[in-house]
Amino acid sequence: MESVRLSTLAQWLEVPVPPGLDPNLEIRGISTDSRTLKPGELFVALRGERFDGHDHLDDALGRGAVALLVQDRDRSAPHAGISLLVEETRSAYGRIAAGYRTTLPARVVGVTGSVGKTSTRDLVAAAAGSRRVLRTEGNLNNEIGLPATLLAADRGQDVVVLEMGMRGRGEIAWLSRIARPDVAVITRIGSSHIERLGSLDAIFEAKWEILEGLQDGGTLVVSMDDPLLSRAARRLAAAGGRTPDGRHVSLVGVRTENAGSDWEDFPVLRAHEIRPRDGGVSFLVVVPGEEPLPAWVPLPSPHLVPNALAALAVAIRLGVDPAAAVAGLAAYVPTGNRLRVLPVGDMTLLDDSYNASPESMVAAFAALAALPSPGRRIAALGGMLELGEFSGPLHRVTGAAAAARSIDRLYCCGPWAEEMAQGFREALLEAGRPGDAMAFPDRGSLESALLPDLRPDDAILVKGSRGFAMEEVVAAIVASALGTAP
Repeated sequence: MESVRLSTLAQWLEVPVPPGLDPNLEIRGISTDSRTLKPGELFVALRGERFDGHDHLDDALGRGAVALLVQDRDRSAPHAGISLLVEETRSAYGRIAAGYRTTLPARVVGVTGSVGKTSTRDLVAAAAGSRRVLRTEGNLNNEIGLPATLLAADRGQDVVVLEMGMRGRGEIAWLSRIARPDVAVITRIGSSHIERLGSLDAIFEAKWEILEGLQDGGTLVVSMDDPLLSRAARRLAAAGGRTPDGRHVSLVGVRTENAGSDWEDFPVLRAHEIRPRDGGVSFLVVVPGEEPLPAWVPLPSPHLVPNALAALAVAIRLGVDPAAAVAGLAAYVPTGNRLRVLPVGDMTLLDDSYNASPESMVAAFAALAALPSPGRRIAALGGMLELGEFSGPLHRVTGAAAAARSIDRLYCCGPWAEEMAQGFREALLEAGRPGDAMAFPDRGSLESALLPDLRPDDAILVKGSRGFAMEEVVAAIVASALGTAP
């Protein structure tokens, strides 16, 4: 973070400068954790369900904090002369980040969607590789993580790529108003959070909120493969690209060769001749006004090509030469436990244990089917959370989708394991092909059955929602294959 005068920070917050501090004091950083605070920083006393930063005011001062941002007048009373008092520190933290964003020369990219946010974020960074890029790390995509990422930026960055997650209505709007993106991306609308929002239409509305902070004259990139996004983009185009509050939005669509119609009133990047090749995916990129460009991305599944196209659209809009952006995609590296292809002895392990939704499960099944493995294809699956009353039917449909991708054996755990296994068995019976599915109450019993069954040349997918900690199954498979299991 670049230093900011205290008077400027107080102006962003619309609060007075504390009487014990010089308005010209340089704030060298913003910290929400007293353990990592550096001298010269402002300490923000965030409050949550299981923590309260007001418990650590003295510790922050002892580590060199020059000012405090607080919401509890009584608990901060001993330090009133150096405390900026606000109604709620969490939203105030966002307002600081929003103010700081106005000082940055970097172009800001916001990425949201039900599926593919993180891979698209990382693909944007790869496509814009000739630029100096700061991006969201890990899962810092919420009302605390996004401001932290913005506040980590300085004048050395050309591009800041911000992932925007959500759990309910209003959250994407808030994050977008903080970030004020120059380019916004919506990847796809899926069933994640349907328990809270109730329908795909409501989920779409929540994701569409990213427009609320998009700069006037900014660009919206959407997948025309997604019917909800496609219809909304066409409505916006028919309105001349004008938002209800009068801002103008430039639309760019992305579409794969077998999806969508030929109608559009705005530029659309297309991918043709999509094929697995050399451990990744090759395709021909058609950029409006340019000669077709051959591309190759180290993605395990053709289902992720729309994400790569969105990254190309962003990079081109940021001024990157299309050929350079295509070349940058080849340097893409997945982060975390997201569709990582790991050779484990003579087996191939597809680690997608980070999280799960019905749509991301289907994409992972396609990636498993595309692996060049001569042995069986096995999926070890935890459940999918936050589906509410739709949990049973969606797990059953997901099991059937696994069977449709020629998966041979399914190992499921969790409260909806039997529904998923039954959907798999029914689909196998209808298709008249062999295979089996087993349901287990927990991850440990799944591991106990799975590990002895694995054979050389098998390809194994591991996936599930965060609550099932399926990365432990990945670790168990690796340890067993390497002979290091306890």
